[in-house]
Amino acid sequence: IADQVFEKKQNGDAYDTTSQKPSEITFEGKVYIWSAVEGDAETGTMDADKTITYVYTLIGQALTINYVDAAGNVIADQVVEKKQNGDTYDTTAQKPSEITFEGKVYIWSAVEGDAETGTMDADKTVTYVYQLKVTASPDPTSPQNEVPASVGVSPQTGDQQSNIIILLVALVSLLSLAISRKSSSL
Repeated sequence: IADQVFEKKQNGDAYDTTSQKPSEITFEGKVYIWSAVEGDAETGTMDADKTITYVYTLIGQALTINYVDAAGNVIADQVVEKKQNGDTYDTTAQKPSEITFEGKVYIWSAVEGDAETGTMDADKTVTYVYQLKVTASPDPTSPQNEVPASVGVSPQTGDQQSNIIILLVALVSLLSLAISRKSSSL
């Protein structure tokens, strides 16, 4: 991630490489921090060829996606992705148009915080804000919501009126039969 440095020293000369060890290096858009020394000591006296290797670790960054309602209440699990400095990101595929939470439906309405797409140069937080979906409820006074009394269901008891009609038809039939027998016997 950085060019090698060569110095010519004589046997017995003192050496010190600590000034050549930056705490942070940016390489190809990614940030690395110093983490260790390998090989020979950073300071000393030349008695042979010396090789000092500085080890750097790539800094990771977090891309956090939040899902909240208009009041800022969480309505879906947070998503956290590890990215590297210089990586591109795009959260639009992780933005559902609707979220159902606790029996309520929310629709996407806004983005807050960092942009939905971009390049990682620090931790990023994208917050998707959702509004409660309003559904039209039926008007209880509307004539189409009334049940006509002639349907056959008694509003007081819920009994079928058709049972009464059958009973009346049977009574009328018996009465007719009785009258016709009486008139034929005369």
